[in-house]
Amino acid sequence: MIQSSDNIVKEITKDLKDNKDNVYQGIELNINQIKKLSAIQKSIIEFKSNEEFNLIRKMFNSFSVLNEAYIDFKEGLHLIKYKALFKEYSSENFIFLYQGSNICQFNSRFFQNKDAKESSKLLWIAKEYLKKLLNENDQHQTERILYRKIASNTNERTMISTFSPKNCYCVNSIYINCEKVPISIFKKLFIISVFNSLAFDFIIRRFVDSNATKSCLY
Repeated sequence: MIQSSDNIVKEITKDLKDNKDNVYQGIELNINQIKKLSAIQKSIIEFKSNEEFNLIRKMFNSFSVLNEAYIDFKEGLHLIKYKALFKEYSSENFIFLYQGSNICQFNSRFFQNKDAKESSKLLWIAKEYLKKLLNENDQHQTERILYRKIASNTNERTMISTFSPKNCYCVNSIYINCEKVPISIFKKLFIISVFNSLAFDFIIRRFVDSNATKSCLY
């Protein structure tokens, strides 16, 4: 364990600055660069090379960082807490609840896929119960953005996002967008397109371990 009195960190840093060959390889980051790349979490991103660092820095300098004022998200209904309210069959007054495994990129009907049917259940909830659980900014009568919460930076794709049809909601393995004021369908489609892009996936992998939490977006 490195102690505060050890000089090893200073030696490694000096060697890197002097371009000396040694067993330690790294990239020098200052506080301002860390804040620029991770404004909220202020976490240090892992880079495989200087080329990768320069590419990501260029991407951050070219576009505005996403923020909650532009689009906000929340988790769906807690799967354990509200378990007694969920049903595994449909009825006239029931609302379909999406789970993470029910969606794929640009595909809100992935649950019809044979592999998806075998790996997950389909859930519904009575409309009267759902209405009691949701606030006025979080209703199910309009189309919403969904993205899968459970993710990994080693999966083929880390971000999985799609468009929810009207009269549907989700459980907490999915994030769904909130709307204090109505958001146009064009803006929602644009955001989904960005989320599912290779460029966005390339960046978000640096922030995701096993869950694509909301804080990873901002």
